[in-house]
Amino acid sequence: ISAFSGVIQEPLFEITRDRMSQLVENYILHNLARFNEIAEKRPLHDEIQERRAREKYEGAFVFQPIPGLYENLAMFDFTSYWPSIIVTYNLSRSTFLKKKEKDSLEVDIGKKAYFSKKPGFFSLMLAEIIEKRKKYKQEYKKNQNPLTFARSNAYKLLANASYGYQGFFGARYYCPEASAATTSISRDFIKKMIDETNKEGYKVIYADTDGFSFLLNRHTKKETLEFLERLNKNLPGIMELELEDFYKRGIWVAKKTGEFGAKKKYALLNEKNQMKVRGFETVRRDWCNLARELQNEILDRILKEGNAIASRELVLKVISKLRKRETEKKKLMIRTQLKKEISEYLSEGPHVAIAKKMAAIGMPVDAGMLIEYYIAEGSGKKQLIRERARLPDDEGDYDIDYYIEHQIVPAVENILEVFGISKENLLGKTQKKLHEF
Repeated sequence: ISAFSGVIQEPLFEITRDRMSQLVENYILHNLARFNEIAEKRPLHDEIQERRAREKYEGAFVFQPIPGLYENLAMFDFTSYWPSIIVTYNLSRSTFLKKKEKDSLEVDIGKKAYFSKKPGFFSLMLAEIIEKRKKYKQEYKKNQNPLTFARSNAYKLLANASYGYQGFFGARYYCPEASAATTSISRDFIKKMIDETNKEGYKVIYADTDGFSFLLNRHTKKETLEFLERLNKNLPGIMELELEDFYKRGIWVAKKTGEFGAKKKYALLNEKNQMKVRGFETVRRDWCNLARELQNEILDRILKEGNAIASRELVLKVISKLRKRETEKKKLMIRTQLKKEISEYLSEGPHVAIAKKMAAIGMPVDAGMLIEYYIAEGSGKKQLIRERARLPDDEGDYDIDYYIEHQIVPAVENILEVFGISKENLLGKTQKKLHEF
């Protein structure tokens, strides 16, 4: 996790599913001898194609949030949720049974799936990974340095990727029944925890995959921690809930297509005035610094002040400066990662167009690098955005309308909509007065 300006961000790097599956498989192969196991063969092309065509299984449970600003709340998360389910219930290729046997585990995955309760090597190995993750996580808390963080994060990634690995069509130890059973059990436990939390007098407002947020109502922090302890006593195996944090305020926003809140799109403010941001544009690379900074400031103001009046005025001020060309061009630079070689792109976005231009003039261009550019005004005829992309040092005025309508307004639109402030209000197309918000 990276952090800046008090905002806790999601990781900025990306690792593809097949790459993580390769890392999991390499770890398995290096440890098979300890479990007296012989490596499975790699799947052949026809087998991979057959696996690709298999029917998909149901995913994780999501409790859709109602868009709004909430106060006095907390969040519980399962520690290594899916890996802990795999270990607790012994779900893997080597323990999957073709038919029901005496004392076997039965899981409903749309059909009945059965697993042996005798520990398989995959579950045993994964339990070790989870323990090492806990060990290095504790070490990092005591001694925060890059090495202990890297070790902790490496085992975290391995543990979390183990679930996806079993459902990955290219895996030697492919077992979609184990993956389907894992998600089935995970849905049951999240629903059970939500019910228990609501029965205790709290109010769950959001749940997704491995955790849930809830209003404390009249409960104290001490009572909430005691409740967490009671929940954990009734969880099987190595499954465990932990308190992520207590929060003063949190905001969930609406989807562009409906009234319900967007999954994993929220911001929370804890008691140390640190923001946790999930899913907002501020953590994406294809937004200019001005849009990022504005969104962070809007979220910060709303979560600290509890209203959006001053935030709307700030957005209008930023828009006004853009219209008057008082904004520095360097704040409008967009940085987008070139995720593959130029020749591999079938469609050409602005960053690809700039990468081609860089290559044409002899500048080094490699997959993985960040491409920096800005969007300039068009030349009379209607041009595509990619045709108006310019290198940072290229002469030209930035496109005012592009930055207002495709960067600034989208960065704050769904946040302010929670308070009844629409896109039209921000663009000056209606005359709604401040006291109406």
